[in-house]
Order: sequence, then C-alpha cells, then structure tokens
Amino acid sequence: MILFMKQFLNAQGQASDIEITAREIGKLKKELQDVMSTKVGICKTLGSA
Repeated sequence: MILFMKQFLNAQGQASDIEITAREIGKLKKELQDVMSTKVGICKTLGSA
C-alpha cells in the first residue's frame, strides 16, 4: 500500500509540474506575441494571415 501511495503522489507531482510548465509556456507565448506585434507589426494572433 505504501509503494502504491508513493507512486500515486509522484504522478500527481509530475502532473503538477506539467501544468506549471504549460502555464509558463502560455505566458511566454503571449509575451512573444506582444513583442512581435509591437516591434514587427504582425497580428497578435500567431498563425493568422
């Protein structure tokens, strides 16, 4: 039972790390879009033509 709980808690920690990384990537993407739209003059939504 203890081994199972350790694996379960480790999986939760990994999921939490992934969530934090995903939020950081989202923030960096928005920052990049802002810089690009200000300095280069492209649309704020990446991928739109």
